Amino acid sequence: CQRCGARCAGVFEPRPGTWGPRRQPVRLQNFHQ
Repeated sequence: CQRCGARCAGVFEPRPGTWGPRRQPVRLQNFHQ
């Protein structure tokens, strides 16, 4: 976090992308091991 210095998992680009408010469906059963 640039504000408090906490580490956040993930990839953060310097500028917002074009994804907007869209959603991506995810089937959790596909990730079950």
